[in-house]
Parts: sequence; C-alpha cells; structure tokens
Amino acid sequence: MLACQKGHDSVVKALLEKNASVDTTEKDGCSALMLACQNGHDSVVKALLEKNVSVDTIKDGCTALMLACQNGHDSVVKALLEKNARQKKTAVQRSCLLVKTVTTVW
Repeated sequence: MLACQKGHDSVVKALLEKNASVDTTEKDGCSALMLACQNGHDSVVKALLEKNVSVDTIKDGCTALMLACQNGHDSVVKALLEKNARQKKTAVQRSCLLVKTVTTVW
C-alpha cells in the first residue's frame, strides 16, 4: 500500500511480479489503486490495472476515478476510463465529486 501511495514504481512492480494481491484494502477501506490515483502516480496505476485490479472499490462514497478527478490527474482518469471504471454514480457520490471538484478549483 505504502509503495502505491508514494509512487515507488520499481517496488510495486517487484511486488506484482511476486503475485501480491492487488485488491487488498486498508482497515479504512482504501485500496492501493485509490492511493495511487489520489496521488497521481500514473505508472503505479497502470501496473495495477495490468493486473486487473478492481477499479470500482468504494470508500466513503468515493472511487479511485473520483479521487483522480478531484486531484486533476488527467492521465490517471484516462487510464481508469479505458479500463471501464464505473461512471454512473449514486446521488451521494455525485455530491461528493461535485463538492470536491468545486473546492479544489476554488
């Protein structure tokens, strides 16, 4: 998880080569993909996506796609959409994204 959050590409790739679980979450429900997306670590996100990580894990009403959008990580958003990240959102998720986007922009 920490390697994904910090963007340590070589460590993530080494772990994936040893078949590390890509869908493990922290106690709070945050996934490795969410951490990488939130911080804009393109190569880590792509490495996880190549291993078919679940792109639609939800934590506190937000997904990896929403975190990437919130933080303006365009290339990460594109990579997630190419892997068919779910774009349909509940009213709570839409509100979460709208509030985060507005507060980020302003």
